[in-house]
Amino acid sequence: MFASDIRGYAFQAIADARLEENIVDSLHQLNIFDIPYFADWYFSIELHYPQIKRYVEKLNYLRLLVIEYLKNYKRTRSVNSRQAFVRSPANTSDLDKTRSRTSSIVRNRYFQKKTGFLADALDNFLSMVYMQYQKSKLGAVPMPSPFPGMNPYLENPRFWHQIHKWLTILIAEIMNPKISPKYWVSVEERVYQTTGNSDGTLLVGIPGNVVIGQSRVNIVPPSTGSVAIAAPSQPVKINLPMPETVKEWYLEVLEVETEEVITVIEIISPKNKQAGEGRKSYMKKREKILGSSTHLIEIDLLRMGKPMPMLNQDLKTHYRIVVSRSQTRPMADLYAFNLQQEIPSIPLPLQAEDEEPLIPLQSLLHTLYDRGSYDLRVDYKKKPTPALSTEDDTWANQLLSTLGLQKNNPSDNPSAETGEFMV
Repeated sequence: MFASDIRGYAFQAIADARLEENIVDSLHQLNIFDIPYFADWYFSIELHYPQIKRYVEKLNYLRLLVIEYLKNYKRTRSVNSRQAFVRSPANTSDLDKTRSRTSSIVRNRYFQKKTGFLADALDNFLSMVYMQYQKSKLGAVPMPSPFPGMNPYLENPRFWHQIHKWLTILIAEIMNPKISPKYWVSVEERVYQTTGNSDGTLLVGIPGNVVIGQSRVNIVPPSTGSVAIAAPSQPVKINLPMPETVKEWYLEVLEVETEEVITVIEIISPKNKQAGEGRKSYMKKREKILGSSTHLIEIDLLRMGKPMPMLNQDLKTHYRIVVSRSQTRPMADLYAFNLQQEIPSIPLPLQAEDEEPLIPLQSLLHTLYDRGSYDLRVDYKKKPTPALSTEDDTWANQLLSTLGLQKNNPSDNPSAETGEFMV
């Protein structure tokens, strides 16, 4: 009701601002922070539902913005009335009339521009509020990932293309206020075409934000032998390598005044770690960045695949994050960590004179896990894909069993030995 009333009054004001007295009175009465039980919830020290609180803040801002507009409209109309009173109708030129009409249109468009982004965002926020409302009816609370660090179940190609997008957006969302007003974070997209993996198999799902129109299955490579066999009398069904259009999101940190790209943030996708066009495309861009004055952050939260090239490092870990500052190249900072460790918060390098704010990756992973309702979608009774090593599978099984998410059966992992550390 709060959202609907404010939105209704906003569009009513745009349509006919002469109703300002009734609208202003109504909007003053809509101060949700005057409601004691709501104010107690909002200003409590508990950190539950931070996105709903931000939503309420935006709605309240829109409420105040409408009031401000109507008061300005009233003052402007009063001034125009006085000017019209002293001006003789005979002396009112067509130019004056045109200026008056134009001024009114500009004021309305200015108001629409200031409030439009909030009004357009209301539908998205309402859907999010509805989801949280449904959870609250069931007695649910914000649900963090059960793992202290990276959740191996989220590496499944079935989920990863969504995780990639969630994490990209959340980094931009949380970092923009920290680096404003000098910098801003832009979500960008890299597009290329590929025909699948070089080993003849395709991953299940749509990793790397792939957009495809065909149903894909495993392709069995032909035998390397040269034994002749009898030709079949009927045609045989075969699979042909079809092109896929791949779209990968990444982030750019730009200086507002110059629009210079200060830092690029890349979240590695499965196709970046496989031989083929995905890796070639990314490596070409990586080399271009490393040869420039732009900083690079490279976030690799995938155990499977070939890691990005690094010289003179012998660490073998599941995950790695590289922070490469242009002024210290070829040296860079490597944050290497394993499944049982928290994802480190990493600095966002900016220009030399500016402090480097931290990107809280672990907190963002918990946030996307909750917002994406992965607590409802991940089946912890099954083994993760890709598989864990025997040691890590035992640890994960014990953790999930303690939380009541899985029966204690640590040996049920026939392909566990394939989940070894990556170089």
